[in-house]
Amino acid sequence: MPYISFERNEDADLGIMWSDFITAVGVFVGTNGGKSTVKNIAMSFNTTPELVREAIDAHYWLVASADGTVFADGD
Repeated sequence: MPYISFERNEDADLGIMWSDFITAVGVFVGTNGGKSTVKNIAMSFNTTPELVREAIDAHYWLVASADGTVFADGD
């Protein structure tokens, strides 16, 4: 099964917007009770760990540790 890709052009009419994916990752982490990892986020959204790490880096309050655990900055 191919991985989901994201539309980075915010003016596009179709596709899953990159900014929406970044927000969705933040909601996923916030509702998962501190048990999120890059791997389980990638599996949940059917995308690659590399894209998840890129989204985490772009999010203003998410941080991924070296072992892949994802948490909100300040937790």
